[in-house]
Amino acid sequence: MEISDSLKRQKLSIQLFGRFNFWTGLLIGCTFAVLLFLFLLYSHEIAQNAISLSSEIIVLTPNEQFALRWFLAAISITAGFGIAAWCWFHNPFRFNHRYSFNQFVRTHLFIGTLILLISVLRSGDILVYLFYGLEGYDNHFNFYEQVPELLVLLPTFFFLNVWTPIRIKYRAGNWFWYSILIYVVGSLLLSMSCDVDQSNRIAKWKRANAPYQQIVDTELSKARAQGIELDSSLIEILNFNTKERVVSMAKQLKKDFQSPNSIPPDKLVAELILIKKSFVRVLPSTDRENERACWPFALPSDVYHQLTLTNDPLKKQYLHQILAEQCSIFMEYIDPPWIDSQFSGLEMKYRNREAMNWRYRKIESEIDSIYRVVNKK
Repeated sequence: MEISDSLKRQKLSIQLFGRFNFWTGLLIGCTFAVLLFLFLLYSHEIAQNAISLSSEIIVLTPNEQFALRWFLAAISITAGFGIAAWCWFHNPFRFNHRYSFNQFVRTHLFIGTLILLISVLRSGDILVYLFYGLEGYDNHFNFYEQVPELLVLLPTFFFLNVWTPIRIKYRAGNWFWYSILIYVVGSLLLSMSCDVDQSNRIAKWKRANAPYQQIVDTELSKARAQGIELDSSLIEILNFNTKERVVSMAKQLKKDFQSPNSIPPDKLVAELILIKKSFVRVLPSTDRENERACWPFALPSDVYHQLTLTNDPLKKQYLHQILAEQCSIFMEYIDPPWIDSQFSGLEMKYRNREAMNWRYRKIESEIDSIYRVVNKK
């Protein structure tokens, strides 16, 4: 009677590895998993701190924070399991088969774990230092919202990959199912055991952007005093500087000013704030030489058109302020503007305005002529 292949394979046991070798490998694997989890978690926060002062801050929701911690915990446990299994197979003299197969298992475990770590670390660097730091980045690569299954499948695939060469030669039995249980429960416990406080990073970002935030707060206070209330979603966008949604708002406001109807006052306030912050330098256009298409704010002719559509003194007041602020873009020739103490903290605003001085020559002439006409009335 022929013996089945499953019975020919030796069963995994502690005695197969050697008791000391097994527990030593398990201890090394667990220690590596915990240290790797802490390293990945805090290095991500350190990187976020590094870029948040020169770009827009990214604040994770509680669910996104938990998903990130679970993913890092699952990656860490998978890598720790690979290290532990490598230690178990490190001594070839305890096995009853050829040394070459042990070498194959060790190589497979080492390379698989290395690929996992490199892919996570390098992709993390690319996301944080390349994409997160890009002007206009607005959380486009949000794995939690777009591909949440990847956060589960990627570490799980590599975890199961650790078992591939082992199950070829041995009968894993309950070892395999116990490891799956430990992988899931361990990832949950590890992810819940440690958290990163984002408040320090948020506070640093707010301090760095305090002068720009002051512009927003001042204009909102003035608007409320005159009975103008802005939607909370609109205020949230105005608090940012370079996110894509800010550019989209500027583009939409520019379009709204071209309407044949009088524009509502809340949009006038939003337009004034965008001009005063001057973070949007150019709107996306297929014709980069077309100044009117690239001009990031309401065109002077459209502002004047809105003046002719309304008799509301409050709207007229804001429209005059918008024209005056646009005019000031081309009047503030300070070289370099960021040296003067009165512009401390607003360096980017005046750098952008300096760039707009040479880019929009035709717009400057249009603003100047319209501003003169309006002031004569």
